[in-house]
Amino acid sequence: MTELALEAITIEPEETAEATVIWLHGLGASGEDFVDAVPDLRLPKTTKIRFVFPHAPMRPVTLNAGFWMPAWFDIHGLTEEDPIDEEGLREGCYMIEQFITSERNKGIDSQKIILGGFSQGGALAMYCGLRSPEPLAGVFGLSTYIPDPDSLEYEANEANQSISMFIAHGTDDALLDLDRAKQGAEYLEEMGHPMIFEDYVMGHEVCSEELKSLGQWMTAVLK
Repeated sequence: MTELALEAITIEPEETAEATVIWLHGLGASGEDFVDAVPDLRLPKTTKIRFVFPHAPMRPVTLNAGFWMPAWFDIHGLTEEDPIDEEGLREGCYMIEQFITSERNKGIDSQKIILGGFSQGGALAMYCGLRSPEPLAGVFGLSTYIPDPDSLEYEANEANQSISMFIAHGTDDALLDLDRAKQGAEYLEEMGHPMIFEDYVMGHEVCSEELKSLGQWMTAVLK
C-alpha cells in the first residue's frame, strides 16, 4: 500500500466503492470544505463513489505576505503575468499521484477516478490531471484557472489527451477573472478535450445549481 504524505477525509458509499472522486480545497481551507457539498451533487442513489478530500500541507504564501497556511503551492499573484511556482506544482502533483495510486491499490480502475477542486485546488487538479500517466475519468475545476497553459503543449500526457473536463466560474468573481477561465476552457477544447464550461451569477464561490450540474457530469463520465 502507498504511504500517503497527506491526510484526507474520506466518505465511503453504502456499498463497495467502484469509483473515486479526489476533491482539492482552495487556499487556506481544508479537506472539510466540500464534504457538505456531496449531497448537493444529487447523484443517483445507486452511485458507488468514494470521495477523498485531502488536506493541503502548510507553507508560506507570497501573495499573503509570506504567512503560513494550507496551500498546494505558492502564489505570487493572480494574473497571468505573475511568476508560477513550478516546483510547488510538481510537488503537489506527486502528492496527488499518491492518492491515485492508493485508490488503484484499493481496486479502483484509474479510468474510474475523477480529479478536481476549487480555486487553488482546481488549478492543481487541472495541472496534475492533464499530466498524469494514469488515464483518468475526468477533471473538474471550480472558480479556478490553468497554471502555465503553454507548457501543456509538451507536458500533457497522452494517457489523458482526450479526458473530459468540467469548468465552472462566477460571473462576479473578483478574485479570479472570468475571461481567464473562459480562455482556458477554450484552449483545452482546442486541444481535443470534451468540455463543459458554465458560468453562474456569483462571486468566488460555488452554488447549488453548479454542484447539481457537476454531479450530472460525474455520473456521465463514470458510466
